[in-house]
Amino acid sequence: MGSLNRHLIDSHGRIVDYARISLTDRCNYRCIYCMPERGVEWVPHSQIISYEDLLFLIGWMFGAGIRKVRFTGGELFVRKGLIPFLRAVNETVPDMKIALTTNASLLAQYAGEIKNLKLAGINISLDTLDEGKFSEITRGGNLKDVLEGIGAVKDFGIPLKMNMVLIRGFNDGEIQDMLDYTSSRGILLRLIEFMPLDNEVWTKDRFISSFDAIDKISGLNGWAPAAVKNDPSLPLGPAKYYVNSMTGQRVGIISAVTSHYCESCNRLRINSSGMLFPCLFSNFSLDLRPALIAKDSEELFRIFSSALEMKPEIGVKHNTDDSKHMVQIGG
Repeated sequence: MGSLNRHLIDSHGRIVDYARISLTDRCNYRCIYCMPERGVEWVPHSQIISYEDLLFLIGWMFGAGIRKVRFTGGELFVRKGLIPFLRAVNETVPDMKIALTTNASLLAQYAGEIKNLKLAGINISLDTLDEGKFSEITRGGNLKDVLEGIGAVKDFGIPLKMNMVLIRGFNDGEIQDMLDYTSSRGILLRLIEFMPLDNEVWTKDRFISSFDAIDKISGLNGWAPAAVKNDPSLPLGPAKYYVNSMTGQRVGIISAVTSHYCESCNRLRINSSGMLFPCLFSNFSLDLRPALIAKDSEELFRIFSSALEMKPEIGVKHNTDDSKHMVQIGG
């Protein structure tokens, strides 16, 4: 891989060193902002990228300059063989930072094995602590399973983040409750704008902008913008952070809609069938599977280079496609 040991740089000079890979489009929940009520047509198992091909891809990406991979879904823990695969990643590419995004409903079942994995972090999607609302937004999920999962891994020393999608009239009154919950468990809370990927569920009336979220945070006691450059404990990424002067607690606000963070975007996305997306909101994708099956490193570099050319220009308004659902791209 020596000839391919080069940085991936897009046409705007941004170094891309982070990839999000969806391991499955299947999920045990049906969250309203992730898929339509009628569900989606699942990718046939034969078309889902194999663990063998993923291991080759991750090794190639490390040689090409990718230093962090986040595995997502669907819900990645519903895919069989996940834990052995993660162990293989640790062994094959030991210096690659590996993180997971999960709804946490199955974490308790795998806690003993997760503890022994070398994970850089786990992001947990949780929008409400109210059992009724949780069942509503997940279309039948059990909040108890999620809370048990969080409890099972919170003391492992793995950095945990809680992602809360803000929806007006649903959970906008629960920010303080979520701050209290995450603070007591050493979890970093991040408030995320409701993204218009699916016009069946997204409306302007339900949208809460990051500016509104900042107003809500600023209205609570002790909160002020954090000096990120002077605080190495804050992770790099799209969030703008606030810190509480009385408790030291931090909260991130991700403005994926109102204030795009294109200028600092360092990532590419790969869905469960091996399609490479330059951007979450992109209407373009490139098929990696033939190159992976052939173990063709040069072709992979060509495809990734093409994707980098397609990454949106800084400040350009994203296009949306309401035929796409988050579960099909990777959360």
